Amino acid sequence: MEELPIFTAALGLESPWYIKRVYFDYEGGDKKLYIEVGHTRRTKFDYEGEKCPVYDHQDRKWRHLNFFQHECYLLCSVPRVKTKDGSIRLVEVPWAMPGSSFTLLFERQLLDLIKGGMPASRAGRHMNIAGKRAFGIVSRHVVIALNQQPLDDVQELSVDETSSRKGHKYLTILADRDAKKVVGVAVGKTKDAFAHALLEM
Repeated sequence: MEELPIFTAALGLESPWYIKRVYFDYEGGDKKLYIEVGHTRRTKFDYEGEKCPVYDHQDRKWRHLNFFQHECYLLCSVPRVKTKDGSIRLVEVPWAMPGSSFTLLFERQLLDLIKGGMPASRAGRHMNIAGKRAFGIVSRHVVIALNQQPLDDVQELSVDETSSRKGHKYLTILADRDAKKVVGVAVGKTKDAFAHALLEM
């Protein structure tokens, strides 16, 4: 089918990944687009620097950006590999973060809306997902950003506490006093929360 190379290029897929088929289906009266991704046979996948053979597969689904007005999903039987020590490990896919049920492009668009000033709950409604799931995506990326930022130049810390919502759970926030940027966050407002925030730096 001529559309397969177009979708492959749009998703930025490279060998050994390829698109097996693209089809529409009706769920609850809504027309949804499904893009099924596969991999070439007899591929050995890298796991922590080791080339490992495929042991079996695990079916996964990810929400992707809409195709015109239609919800779009990626489907893939993700390979699990067998390492030299006999462990079975799920391969990481290039279009999504480990454990996420959304593609990187979907998450990036949600984050762009929030960076533009839209509240996370409203951004979630705009992307047709629950506000709680939108907050989950934001929280995951915040943790990654905090863990990756350089902290060698931090000389003084300021500590503050705030509630995530009025009357709800508290957060302890550590900030670089000079650069005025957050460098650590933990749930709670106790000394244990403070210690945990330090460990997260």
